[in-house]
Amino acid sequence: MLSKAISNRLQPALDAVVDELQTVFITGRWIGDNALYHQALIEWMRLDVDADGALYFLDIEKAYDRVHRQWLYASAEGLGFGPRMLHWIRLLTANGSARVCVNGMLSDPFPVLNGLPQGSTASPPLWVIQLQPLTSYLRRQVEQGALHTPLLPDGTPAPPAGHHADDTTLTARDPRCGWA
Repeated sequence: MLSKAISNRLQPALDAVVDELQTVFITGRWIGDNALYHQALIEWMRLDVDADGALYFLDIEKAYDRVHRQWLYASAEGLGFGPRMLHWIRLLTANGSARVCVNGMLSDPFPVLNGLPQGSTASPPLWVIQLQPLTSYLRRQVEQGALHTPLLPDGTPAPPAGHHADDTTLTARDPRCGWA
């Protein structure tokens, strides 16, 4: 119940603070948008000699298990979530424990110090929150000229990253000056 309540409270704010190319776990966003965007970008790069670039498709292995909780808390605070929401996020994610069953025998409980709770309805929006600083950083790098992405038909740089759950697409104008 607590995780559902937290998830419901987070949803209205996520659309405002999370990059538009995060197309999952946010009410009102369609998962097909990333696929359509990337198809259009690839077609544009194929047709326009000045729109050269590369797309790197990444899958973040064991994504929820690898979330550093202090990073999550700092990310939520940086996105403007207040002390009350931060308290609830901490309450949901801290002080967890687990046991391992081997050959029918349960181990003693041990603390789970990192990660998001598996199966919790609050974990998907919390994942999105902790990923947003990366996207913001990459956008700043493009704005400052430190990272180059393909130019769109209107002459603006393509977004440097798109996300769908634990799948991330990075975009660079020239593989030699982007991510390689």
